[in-house]
Amino acid sequence: MERDSSNPQNSDNHSSSGNNQDKTFLSAPTASESPEFNIALRNVVRYHPADIKAPNHNDVISFIHSWFAGFDHIESAEFFLAHFDDADMTFNLDGQVLASDHQSFKNWFAEALKHIPWDYHNIIDITVTGTFKTSWTTEFFIHHVGEWHDIPLNESNTGPGRPFSRIIQANWQIEHTGEKFIIRRYELSMVQNIIPQ
Repeated sequence: MERDSSNPQNSDNHSSSGNNQDKTFLSAPTASESPEFNIALRNVVRYHPADIKAPNHNDVISFIHSWFAGFDHIESAEFFLAHFDDADMTFNLDGQVLASDHQSFKNWFAEALKHIPWDYHNIIDITVTGTFKTSWTTEFFIHHVGEWHDIPLNESNTGPGRPFSRIIQANWQIEHTGEKFIIRRYELSMVQNIIPQ
């Protein structure tokens, strides 16, 4: 049976060195030739790994969740910078550059922490395309909620914070070095300010 080459996820079958798994099921006679069966079989085949140890879509999704959990728990800037290339990174919001290298990310992060004592990121509708060999593109939405202080938190009499709630769309380009994920492109765009900060 031929694979559906129009689906970008199919290339996961060739994502890295081959293995010795029995692949006879890929060409075995089918019990049914109905269109529904053929679609279902192609959906199975596209996830058949060339290397079961290579990172796959689930690893990408897990990385995205751990990344935003890092923001929720206010990890150090170094936690995030471990996944950016100092000489090749894009970190934008609505086309505005938030950071272009490690130092500018540290500056942005330190400034954010002066005004936001806590926040939470609910990740919604993740779509991942690509492979370990070709890199991945991922798109998803973030329901970002938290508390904003107009007066920096390191000053006295900051007053009560104001709650905020917004929906942000994210578009990432991610590679894996064999040891860790590296984010090449990190673009955010505001979709809705439910409660502006």
